Amino acid sequence: MAIAALLPVLAYRIAGWIVRIWSKQLWDYGPAQDAWSAYQLVIGRTPYPDFRNPPYFPNNRPPVSLYLASVVSKIFERTPMGTLEAGRLVTICATMGVCGFIFLLARRHNASYGAALLGAFMFALSPLLEPFGFEFRTDMLALAFELAALYLFSRAVEWGAVAAFSAAFFTKQNQIAGIAAVALFCWLGAKPRRAVKLVAVWLLSVLFGVFALQLIFPYYLLNCFGGLSGWYDAAAPLEFLWLTGEYNFAIFALAAVGLVRALRGKELSACFFLTALSQDLISCLRWGSNVYYYLPVLAAAAILAAEAVDLLLRYPREKLDKCLAATALTLALFFQLRVSDVPRTQFGLKYVVSSLADLSRGSLPCCFARRAPAWDPEALRRLSQLRGTIATDDPYLLLEPEPDNRQIMFLEFYLLSPLHAHKLFDDRPLLREIAERKIAAFVLERAIRYRNHDLWWPELRRTMAANYHMIRGIGPPYIMIPDTAPSNGNRQ
Repeated sequence: MAIAALLPVLAYRIAGWIVRIWSKQLWDYGPAQDAWSAYQLVIGRTPYPDFRNPPYFPNNRPPVSLYLASVVSKIFERTPMGTLEAGRLVTICATMGVCGFIFLLARRHNASYGAALLGAFMFALSPLLEPFGFEFRTDMLALAFELAALYLFSRAVEWGAVAAFSAAFFTKQNQIAGIAAVALFCWLGAKPRRAVKLVAVWLLSVLFGVFALQLIFPYYLLNCFGGLSGWYDAAAPLEFLWLTGEYNFAIFALAAVGLVRALRGKELSACFFLTALSQDLISCLRWGSNVYYYLPVLAAAAILAAEAVDLLLRYPREKLDKCLAATALTLALFFQLRVSDVPRTQFGLKYVVSSLADLSRGSLPCCFARRAPAWDPEALRRLSQLRGTIATDDPYLLLEPEPDNRQIMFLEFYLLSPLHAHKLFDDRPLLREIAERKIAAFVLERAIRYRNHDLWWPELRRTMAANYHMIRGIGPPYIMIPDTAPSNGNRQ
């Protein structure tokens, strides 16, 4: 009954993901940057530049997702936006793959077909997948590789599992919960040699891959490891864990029941939940982390929840009791959807009509969402008149078509600021360009302070104030032009 009730909602969600492939809106900060990096492969440039020199664009994404997006982009336009659309398609396929492996892993742990399918449904309907189930990011693809590896290991295809674990690492470099779960499972099963062998082979494959990539791309290590933020936020792990639990309480409530059973049997699903939770808590310490870092622990919880569903429906002996249990489970999942408002479940004719209209426009609501900014038309008009090098902190501009006599220089202050604080980024070439007023304009979209850290360091702030001024009365985006440039606006 729960599956039948959730099928229309699931179909609605998947349709929403598909129509958003071609949307010009952005639901997160990073996809435009990932699309730009993948686009460099499309046009034959390196995706890993020396960001210590112009254009100061660190790319800390490993190559797997970027290469996949660049290959798939052949069926889209040969533009940065076309690469973003290709990346969204890759992410949707990865999300469907994750759901499939949740089903298969739940079945491997003796869940019934219905319970395993419900576990996959619960993950697919999680509010966390809006927008991270369709927007171009590395996280879902890395999780798909990791779950594929766990499934291969459960079928005793160990070398295939090691290869998939390596693919997960080269999709997102902190994705190690899967191999850690396998090692823990082998250790608890009194097979320490097997654990050491698998981890050693995986580590050798990772070291070989990193060495090969460094030979191909001389600045690979600088970008993927040296370019990571050196600031930490001690409050972030628990804050994001609370949000994940709040928006997915039905999954975690069932997972708690399944975890008790799995721990008693020292099952692989329990090991993966524990290692994923540890990995995600540590990863979220990094400044710049977000709630989607908990996708692995959510997938692990969905596998355990499927096992708990069987217990819930198997325990009642009377048919009426089973119906009541199934009804309670269905209502709990619908209540979760209603609380998150993704999608809204106040069914009625008006809701259906408005939802179909939203669906046709690709403008469905997202729970954890950042839409493309509502820009001031006058600011856009001024921006269209600018020529030369335009520096911006908004990656959305990377997706816009540019005339031949204008170049966009994206400044990723989220990464440059902590690197500068740790003496890993030499800002003198950038400050020299600003002092000589070689940059035609700065186009700014966000505040220059984020999570208790200034994104502009003092030298940059002083040099900007001495050489550029902001056009008053327009924005966002907010445009700063050189003091020597003609301006119809007033200085502020």
